[in-house]
Amino acid sequence: MTAALHTSASHRLICALFFLTWTGCYTDSSSQSGALDLNIQGQANKTGQSGPAQGSATSPDLSLGETTQDCPWAKFARDLRDAATRGQNIGVLFDASAAKLATDMQNDAQYPSWLNLWGAAINFDEGAHGIIVDPPLVDLLNQRLGVAHRFEATTAPDASHSITHAGVQHTYGYLFSTLNTRFGFKRARWVNAEVSEGFGLPPGLLGPAPQSGSLFMNATYFAGSIAFANDLIERATLTAVATLHPQVVASALRNYDFKQLNIQRLSETIQLPGTKRTVILRTDFVKWPHPNPLGPNIAWLIYSVYDSADRRSRLISAFPVDQSTISRLTDPSRLGNDQMITTVFNAYVTGVTGAKLKGSRTIR
Repeated sequence: MTAALHTSASHRLICALFFLTWTGCYTDSSSQSGALDLNIQGQANKTGQSGPAQGSATSPDLSLGETTQDCPWAKFARDLRDAATRGQNIGVLFDASAAKLATDMQNDAQYPSWLNLWGAAINFDEGAHGIIVDPPLVDLLNQRLGVAHRFEATTAPDASHSITHAGVQHTYGYLFSTLNTRFGFKRARWVNAEVSEGFGLPPGLLGPAPQSGSLFMNATYFAGSIAFANDLIERATLTAVATLHPQVVASALRNYDFKQLNIQRLSETIQLPGTKRTVILRTDFVKWPHPNPLGPNIAWLIYSVYDSADRRSRLISAFPVDQSTISRLTDPSRLGNDQMITTVFNAYVTGVTGAKLKGSRTIR
């Protein structure tokens, strides 16, 4: 993520009350099976914090840089990582501890056309120099969603970095990332309420425990409705599923007036040498129509890729950004022809990621 997320005083107060009333993160003993009694019930308060939740040890762990907004996900992620290290079946632990999330993923898997609206991502953060999501957990999430297993890249910056499904990684996967970056933990984009505040949405709809829809389906629909505005096939895919199966997406998202949004697109176009293949890396800056009371971020960044090899556009990631990030990425000195172009935001595009290519960079 390219901008820090800030937790408001009210957010901290509410989470402290969760702690004191045993509906948030607190110290408890683990069950005999070692399963964490997380019990995510699909509830969310105005902070975007889901609950109630029960942990097997104190959470947040301040020594790891965690805050109250990392509850209960950070503790659960550490338990899953440790269980995998011991050779335990983390699928059993996952189902016993996060039944609601497991059910959501089972339902999401019924819509492969939406899963196919996402591209590929590298499971490594170059800034923090670390693996983002524990590989056994990546494998479990991919299995539950019915997508291809991660694979080892041969053209990524480091061939040892796993490549995986961007949608699964950047939604459910980020909830369980234990990697602390200079911008905080990756899950912040989903557990912090600022995206809902900025777009004027009911709390929690673009979070891990929405009242309707799921994190993956809601995020896919909302980000896709913006990124695919001029992509006929992808837009039709979104509309068809949302129309025939309206329960998969929150009604507030289906009825959202996207025409009101102020969207600026940065397009980076590459013609791969010796081929007729064109790749366009697209960064949409979507200004929030409502003020953000939780910090300096003012917009949602949506990163997507068009590849002429299969004539499809695919989502990669979405997260909040501040004005300084927008200004840096749209600096006039970076615009025009003969610019060095590469994938960013953990995206993986065969033949592009890790290559030294020149192309054009434009704004509209």
